[in-house]
Amino acid sequence: MPLPAGRWPSLPSGPIALGVRPDRIRVSSQGDVAVTVRAIERLGDRMDVVIDAGPTRLVARIENDDALVEGGTARATLDLASAHLFAPGEEGVRIADAGG
Repeated sequence: MPLPAGRWPSLPSGPIALGVRPDRIRVSSQGDVAVTVRAIERLGDRMDVVIDAGPTRLVARIENDDALVEGGTARATLDLASAHLFAPGEEGVRIADAGG
């Protein structure tokens, strides 16, 4: 997924890792990216949903949604306004927060 122009004005060249908290990912029938629902864990009025967006696996924490089923498809939107960028690798050094 391309990053919005101007959000991070001075990025290094090469690979970077995008960090988005689970509660900042929306999963529903509408969204920016097609995903496959791999697992659902119900947590009272919320649920953790493990999704695959191509080769990338994410965990979203959303309000209960009975329309989502394991093995089914959905759409996801990441809240890039609250995202963080990290250098790839195990060290995970933060490069930038949203907005620079």
